[in-house]
Amino acid sequence: MVVSAHPLASKAGSRVLKLGGNAVDAAAATALTLGVVSPAFSGIGGGGFMLIFDSKSGKCSVMDYRETAPLRSKRTMFESMPSGDENSIGYRAVAAPSMLLGLSLALEKFGTKSFHEVSLDAARFARDGFLVNRFLSRAMNEDASIRKIKRSIESSKILLRNNDRPLTEGERISFPNLARLLERASEAKSVGEFYLSDFALTVSKLVSSNGGLISQDDFQKCDPKIREPVFERVGDYEVASLPPPSSGGICLIQLLKMMERDLGKDVHHNSAEAIDRIARCLEAVYQDRKTTIADPDFFPVDSKKLVADNYIEKLIEGDYNSRTSVPTQNSHTTHLSVIDGAGNIVSLTESLECYFGAGVFVPEFDLFLNDTMHDFDTDPSSINSVEPLKRPRSSMTPTIVFRDREPFLVLGSAGGPRIISSTFQVVLNVLDFGMGIEKAVQSPRVHYEGSSAGETTLYLEDGSASESAKLDLKGRGYDLKRKHDYFFGGVNAIQISGDKITGAEDPRRN
Repeated sequence: MVVSAHPLASKAGSRVLKLGGNAVDAAAATALTLGVVSPAFSGIGGGGFMLIFDSKSGKCSVMDYRETAPLRSKRTMFESMPSGDENSIGYRAVAAPSMLLGLSLALEKFGTKSFHEVSLDAARFARDGFLVNRFLSRAMNEDASIRKIKRSIESSKILLRNNDRPLTEGERISFPNLARLLERASEAKSVGEFYLSDFALTVSKLVSSNGGLISQDDFQKCDPKIREPVFERVGDYEVASLPPPSSGGICLIQLLKMMERDLGKDVHHNSAEAIDRIARCLEAVYQDRKTTIADPDFFPVDSKKLVADNYIEKLIEGDYNSRTSVPTQNSHTTHLSVIDGAGNIVSLTESLECYFGAGVFVPEFDLFLNDTMHDFDTDPSSINSVEPLKRPRSSMTPTIVFRDREPFLVLGSAGGPRIISSTFQVVLNVLDFGMGIEKAVQSPRVHYEGSSAGETTLYLEDGSASESAKLDLKGRGYDLKRKHDYFFGGVNAIQISGDKITGAEDPRRN
């Protein structure tokens, strides 16, 4: 089973499985294809995390290829921004992209196919073209996206009609230079060699000559890491998810443990009582992570302590570490889930950060570069402030849930900070409300980050609360706000029950 945010990408992964590839091979093929057919959300100009389960050993591993801050970065570089967006638009917003190196290392360590074999579909769609789908058309027609696309003559020629109107659903698009990039990487002695030479030279020259900080040295220092996942028992289940620098895994386990203690059998799904409890739990973890979770190479993070029962009790009691507001960032990420015939599993989340990243287009490769510097806090005293070679805190939450020591759920989400709340609610829908995975993914969601700094907005998706429940929630002090469907993430999931495997794609994002 392969589940992703685009049918062409899922078919690419499926083709690799049919040719004898394993879950890692299929995940790489799916991710590379997503970088072509969904260029607003992920791609070679970004990075991500891969959670891998090896069925033979029964062990999970994490491949961390999150982008890193350039060597010339400074803590104070975004403290005072004249226009307010230097960390999200333009050359200074770009962190060192590492997707290409991360996927090639994953194939080397855990895969069975070559980069050439897994990149064939991505190269074909980039060369021959594909049809713009509904969600990509929606993303391209956002005002911010149009401004980013128009920053470059080359990107305007590809993504706009008459250098003015964005492409719409059903129109054809191609990226011939991206096809050549994939072919050149396949033909090189190794993908790593291509990454450190042609790719590094081209990207660093473009960025540095336009006031950005990336140099070739940043690519030499780029170091994807194999990490141990956070792994914790929650009730009758065991949860494996991402460790820092992502906050997603720790926050998800905290949320599930809090709800295990707080959710009574008499509480109905999406009732005012259930939503209130979910909101209070979300507030606690979003506030607490600001002072407890960051890149572990720069700040000591005790993951075991943060998911321990006595720490969970403190969170339930409202005794969390942060009472200050740090604005959460938007992120237009993508997630995919894969299981192969031998039971190997990959849960993978990747991102360019915001739609079309920093709006920096590399014409030689037909790709956009990330704006991952946006994920750092602008306050130089923050544990998540900018530092050279540091990875910013993430919300990405690729997860595997085990039941009786066997994989039961595989999932993750897109959506910036809503990745955590979306993944949490889908798991809760299955484990506590008894839904199948398709209903669990499609069920309306809510999002809340806390009243500690005066923010009381509870975001509701259509259908998430009845009129009586809304009145009840207003009485509890919440300011209610309706948000569009794709605000609430894009969960692509798999449920395994005996010999039956069910895939569920999120209709919010194709």
